Amino acid sequence: MYGTSKAPLNPEQAIARLRKLCVRREMCCFDAHRKLGLWGLSSTEQERILNALVEDRFIDDQRFAIAFTRDKSRFDRWGKVKIRYALQERRISAEYISVALEEVTDVSEDANLEKLLLRKLQSLKSESGLQDKRNKLIRFGLSRGYEMRHILDALRKFPLQ
Repeated sequence: MYGTSKAPLNPEQAIARLRKLCVRREMCCFDAHRKLGLWGLSSTEQERILNALVEDRFIDDQRFAIAFTRDKSRFDRWGKVKIRYALQERRISAEYISVALEEVTDVSEDANLEKLLLRKLQSLKSESGLQDKRNKLIRFGLSRGYEMRHILDALRKFPLQ
């Protein structure tokens, strides 16, 4: 693994490794900065390398935010709330987060939520009471990053009522 090397990398090695990583998957400035720190580079070298990668368009926070949002919504079925927090943790600007979240339509988000809740409902024990099941489904939906109003709307479609 790249982050476990014993000797610190020189700047040329670090920029070559980061370019390879960026070609394989989108990376934001925060992730790249962390990698450079693990590789033992000084702050000035880190900034110089990051600026070069951004200038050469290997790293683009807005492109990262859009790709991250699309992947987490489609494949992991995360809600907008959880996606927003994950992007904020990576220090993506609020403007880029807003643009990225526009990619997730309410229709696709509601469909994802319904599939998740239905699968969770099927996994719950049959001896649980209706209110207990409902509470578990609400907690599950919230943990996946969906808003309460969307969860309650989805639950109205289920045979819990």
